[in-house]
Amino acid sequence: MVFKIASILAPTFAGIAIIKLQFNQFIILDSITFLIAALFTLPIKYENKNQTIQKRPAHLII
Repeated sequence: MVFKIASILAPTFAGIAIIKLQFNQFIILDSITFLIAALFTLPIKYENKNQTIQKRPAHLII
């Protein structure tokens, strides 16, 4: 639900920002929001699923 709302609102805000801001201000704003998003994703912990990976025999590797 949140992703659907964000996928609709993000281009709208970007379009408004491009109209209202100068290009260099828009680039700075875009980079700041990218860094904020990266900081929010850092604490997410992913489960390490213990799946066995089957390796090909050495003679089959191309």
